[in-house]
Amino acid sequence: MIKLLQKSGLIIVLSLPFMAYANTAASPTAHEEAAVDFCSFATEGVMRIAAARQVGIDQAKLVGELNQSMGAMRSQMAAATADTLDQYWKDATERLYQEPIYGSEPDKQAFVMAVGESSFNHCLEQTLAAPTS
Repeated sequence: MIKLLQKSGLIIVLSLPFMAYANTAASPTAHEEAAVDFCSFATEGVMRIAAARQVGIDQAKLVGELNQSMGAMRSQMAAATADTLDQYWKDATERLYQEPIYGSEPDKQAFVMAVGESSFNHCLEQTLAAPTS
């Protein structure tokens, strides 16, 4: 029994550096966390734009609402972040309003979900590729 405990203790002690490395390797950097936070917020907006398109909201009305929302949010974030987000949503609006309005609710929902997934992945790829300052 003592030998078994000694072997178990030795295995645990020898594996500690590997567990610490695995834990460190899995932890996102501050840049990665910031990118995920930004892209999650940006994607939520893009999905709302896609949903607005699918329910038939007029593009000019939506752009007005986006401008109003961005005006309110600008004081709560860095100017560069607000500018990036504003442009991201404007570009998404232009692209999404070229898409058709689907006939069935499942098709509309699938469209919005696909837009969300694509938007998040694209945003994350672009944000992580950008140089950090």
